[in-house]
Amino acid sequence: MESRGRRRLGAALPFVVLGAGYGLIRFVLFGMHGMKDWPDLMAGAGLAVLIAAALAGGRRTAWASALGYAAGFLLGALLSCGGTDPGGGKTNNLWIIWAGAYGLFILGGIALDLWKRQKERQDSRQS
Repeated sequence: MESRGRRRLGAALPFVVLGAGYGLIRFVLFGMHGMKDWPDLMAGAGLAVLIAAALAGGRRTAWASALGYAAGFLLGALLSCGGTDPGGGKTNNLWIIWAGAYGLFILGGIALDLWKRQKERQDSRQS
């Protein structure tokens, strides 16, 4: 049985990981992506999912939200390609890949939490 302090730390740690990822991507790696608002929007969405997951007891969803922020960015940075729009401006699809990968991480966390709950219900019925 876990102690109360250990459970609180376990619940708070995904928030710290998301915050660290946000700080690193938004400020330290700004020169790499040049996006001002998108990292804020992604972190805000991730924070909303993280809060909902913490309230619902979705540990896997919380971790998927925390880790998926940086992992989605990394995938976007690795797989993105730049181009030029018809007006001569620069384009890049990093933000699309980042959003898609982050969404998949979160959906994966939700699916794992739902699967785990279903398995626990089945196990409790069998006992």
